Amino acid sequence: MLLKINRCIFLMPDWIFIIFSVVFSFIIVVLIYPIVTYVFPNIQQSNGSVNLIDSTFFYKIIVGSLIGPLIETLIFQHLVIKFLKKTKYISKNKLLICIISGILFGISHSYDMLYIINITLIDLYLAYVYLLYENKKRNYHLLK
Repeated sequence: MLLKINRCIFLMPDWIFIIFSVVFSFIIVVLIYPIVTYVFPNIQQSNGSVNLIDSTFFYKIIVGSLIGPLIETLIFQHLVIKFLKKTKYISKNKLLICIISGILFGISHSYDMLYIINITLIDLYLAYVYLLYENKKRNYHLLK
């Protein structure tokens, strides 16, 4: 089943692949939060430790929507995944690469435990998409 889904996604034209990946990541966000809060009902949420209230609206938009995600993608997808792919014992295990990337990304968003779990699960998908797209350029299936 997963191989069929992987093949279908792999064979999509690039522009459809990108749109599908973005839409599916938002669906994951909407679905994961209630599931995680149900599975871990005793996790306390913080009131948000990020304080951008004193910042200008323009600054919030630029940093929160453009610069932050670009830097996070560079660090937690590009650099971490490239490093792990060059590591002798991990390089062939794509699932482990996705898990390590997800955990590091989740820990970097340490607002509260619920948020860490959600972000880790989301990045598992995003790391998979990153690896799939990278392999798509080489015409190589990720799951074989």
